[in-house]
Amino acid sequence: MEYLGPSWKGSLHPLLFLSTLLLCKNAMSHPPCPTGVDNCQTILQNFFNSAVWLSRRINGFALQLYNELDKRYSTAPWYFSDNFKPCHTASINSPESEEEAKKMSFLELFSLSRLILRSWMNPLTYLAWQTENPTIEVMQLQVETEKLLTDMDGIAHLVDPSIKEKKDYVPWLQLPALKSMSRKIITIRIAYYFLRCMISDSNKISNYMRILQCRFSYGDNC
Repeated sequence: MEYLGPSWKGSLHPLLFLSTLLLCKNAMSHPPCPTGVDNCQTILQNFFNSAVWLSRRINGFALQLYNELDKRYSTAPWYFSDNFKPCHTASINSPESEEEAKKMSFLELFSLSRLILRSWMNPLTYLAWQTENPTIEVMQLQVETEKLLTDMDGIAHLVDPSIKEKKDYVPWLQLPALKSMSRKIITIRIAYYFLRCMISDSNKISNYMRILQCRFSYGDNC
């Protein structure tokens, strides 16, 4: 009898089998939910929605404050000075493009976003509370950043609690360079430095959180 090949009766058709493998691959790229947590996917989705919105809001706040500062003091001779080193987060190895970011695993990209954000907590606290006449917008920027970190910690608690236990951050070491200036100039210089760097870093975080939210919702189909 002529052999006609394997029979697929009672088993998966090859295309259906391939589709199943792809679905499983996508499912594995979603952050896992621990057993025993009711509505975990819904809770995570809410955290991601809030985190994406806050990261965009923080970037908008920083850009608005920077433009106001630039408009007011750009003619001052000390405004653009070379005394400041690059952003204190420059040592963090970040992907240079969206395609590179998409190649990182969910936990790698999430941990990177959290590291960058945590590196801004102390500088923002200083800007909001230890400089001369901080504006409501600056204080709001700090508050929104703390809210974003809370959302990230909420995601970490469900996805991988060990991430939440990590307290690492990049310290800000530029303060000694400001000691020879008047308090008013220090305030403006710190604000200029912080906001210039905050615009860049908050834009990174916003993009990373958008990628993470898409990956959470659609797996590798982003």
